[in-house]
Amino acid sequence: MILDHVAKLMSILVGIATILAVIGAYYRFVKGRIFRPRLQPEASAKLVRTDDAKCVLVEARLRNVGAASIDLTREGTAIDLYSYEPEKYRPRPHLAIWTHLTTFRIFEDHKSIESGETIIDAQLIPVSQKPVIAFKVEMNVNAYDISFKTRTVIDCEVPQETKPARKEETL
Repeated sequence: MILDHVAKLMSILVGIATILAVIGAYYRFVKGRIFRPRLQPEASAKLVRTDDAKCVLVEARLRNVGAASIDLTREGTAIDLYSYEPEKYRPRPHLAIWTHLTTFRIFEDHKSIESGETIIDAQLIPVSQKPVIAFKVEMNVNAYDISFKTRTVIDCEVPQETKPARKEETL
């Protein structure tokens, strides 16, 4: 008789615990996935050079991986370009000392980004011909009161000149 009451009580407690677990899981899913903006910023860059010009080609990508449309804030949504000059280089390990070159606004044609959408913005930024070790690109996207940031660094390796192969002399 007592065992029957204990078994009934246990089944009621297990039922209540299951219901609470389902409510908690649903709340965490809804709170974390649907209503919070989830953007994935990605910046890539490469050096473009000719004999008399040097530019940095920057491509900014923004992907909405959340379930809701997100309104972008224009203020602060930008690309910052930095350079690391040879005169700031030291032969011992240290953090690079970057010089800010310029700031460009990005995604000006987009007021919002839909769920699952990817938007791309490209900028060709002319830079000085003076020697530079590397460039750093920082991308900042503002939505609501949240900032999404990413950065990338590109080296400025000077392409090696290839010498033409020697021609064999025929006798």
